[in-house]
Amino acid sequence: MQILMMIAALGMALIAVTGLLLYLNRRRGAKVVAHAAAEAGMPSPPPDRGADLYVIHASQNGMAERLAWQTAAALRCKGKTVEVLALGALDGASLAGMRRVLFVVSTFGEGEAPDPAQPFVRRAMSASVDLSGLEYALLALGDRVYPQFCAFGRRLDAWLQAQGARSLAARIEVNNGEAKALAHWDRLVHSLGGQGEVSAESQAPTRWRLVERVELNTGSLGLPCFHLAFEAVDAAPGSWQAGDTVSIAIPVTPAPRAPTAASEPLWRSYSIASVPEEGRLCLLVRQVRREDGQLGQGSGWLTRDLPMQGEIALHLREHADFHVTDGPQPLILIGNGTGLAALRAHLMQRKRLGRHENWLVFGERQRARDFHYRSQIEAWAVSGHLARLSLAFSRDGDGPRYVQDSLRAQSEVLCQWVDRGAWVLVSGSAKGMATEVDTALREVLGAARYDALLAQGRYRRDVY
Repeated sequence: MQILMMIAALGMALIAVTGLLLYLNRRRGAKVVAHAAAEAGMPSPPPDRGADLYVIHASQNGMAERLAWQTAAALRCKGKTVEVLALGALDGASLAGMRRVLFVVSTFGEGEAPDPAQPFVRRAMSASVDLSGLEYALLALGDRVYPQFCAFGRRLDAWLQAQGARSLAARIEVNNGEAKALAHWDRLVHSLGGQGEVSAESQAPTRWRLVERVELNTGSLGLPCFHLAFEAVDAAPGSWQAGDTVSIAIPVTPAPRAPTAASEPLWRSYSIASVPEEGRLCLLVRQVRREDGQLGQGSGWLTRDLPMQGEIALHLREHADFHVTDGPQPLILIGNGTGLAALRAHLMQRKRLGRHENWLVFGERQRARDFHYRSQIEAWAVSGHLARLSLAFSRDGDGPRYVQDSLRAQSEVLCQWVDRGAWVLVSGSAKGMATEVDTALREVLGAARYDALLAQGRYRRDVY
């Protein structure tokens, strides 16, 4: 009997894995179709109206999309017909044609919808549509370090109910991938016939050792900023590409005291500042101080308390919406402060590919103190790997003060680059810089260029 039970369990696991792999292949194809439709300025093809259930995601950094595909794989294993769709590719009429939907959505910045979902917000959520035939459940992802926790999920939930949609269960809110909250979603999926586990983590974290920690802005008017480098402890640590992030386990109790057996670590996300070919995983971390004057738990542990050669546990996170194709298109990289981390990784990846039509627009406080990775960036400018380098130091008093001022000052060149197919990457603070840069891009490029940049997926942001 035990042997038969083991065989059955293995069989179900194989079905689950097979379902997930099939869905991952379909996901790649769906992205190609959606991108082609966007480039043509047309809506994505309508979903298959014969599906038993739809799983719709709105994702900024990939977590919501990953959970959506896990959800679909779990339900598909029971023989259901399930379609996975991006919210931004739909409108109100699309939803009206569906009977049952599971939404997996994240909140971005100060309570906003993720960038890929903005077209749906503009097209559908400003209008009324009859959704009385729709049943739905909603998983809202957020992080309580931000004041507007799960704000977009709550807003979407309220809009759906206002249009007459019927909720299958109360909205489930998840703080930073918390397993306990995701277990509620897992139970909901099982109640609909799903099998297998829906989890933020598909595998155990990998171990890395701190081998370098350098303060980059000694004497700065701002808080200290550190370059951190880690080498893998595990034999097969996994890989990543420019634009991806890591989620690091931070001990709840301050180092050097170890967490108690009952405590769980906090998980904090950081943009990766290197590529695998560099042989190290690098981060750019600024210390944060709380209102009581103490260092933030994550930045304090990484920049002060973690000893050299000390080990960390982390998950590599794919951030597909901040990836760039390997083609020859020009690349405009805009950022401030520690946002330079992801931009540095992209420049290193482009150098490896022999793509040198790159324009870096970077801003900080003072050139003498806050020009992170200065020697490397200046060397790239001299060698031609950076076709253009534009700097804005707000406290120096000469030249453009902020990156958005630099864009306006070079408006003609910006339009020329975009007209030649340039992608625009923005990385750094969401509240000030990213908002002001977006305003500048709208002004300089005009509505037609700006809308095309969005529709074609050539404007991407990694802001926080």
